[in-house]
Amino acid sequence: MAGVGCKSATGFGRKPTVRHTPVDIAGVRACLHGYPPYMKVEVRGDIPVVAKTVADLCSLSTWPPGLILNFPRPGDRYPASVVVVERAS
Repeated sequence: MAGVGCKSATGFGRKPTVRHTPVDIAGVRACLHGYPPYMKVEVRGDIPVVAKTVADLCSLSTWPPGLILNFPRPGDRYPASVVVVERAS
């Protein structure tokens, strides 16, 4: 999923994920395109983002710098998969 302000990298491990580093809210919306609005979101640590679903993330007006979105691979999306928001390390 390529979009404006959206860089991606493939994660490796037991359950591979797709990582995105959006630079602004337009990039977040581009990265989230195609994911269901009801999909759960997990915000890790002391990140100043309040969101429980993909729809909540899309409704934000700004995006703090230095955050990463971790997505499940397309075949692993439903029903228990989540989008994780965390700080870039």
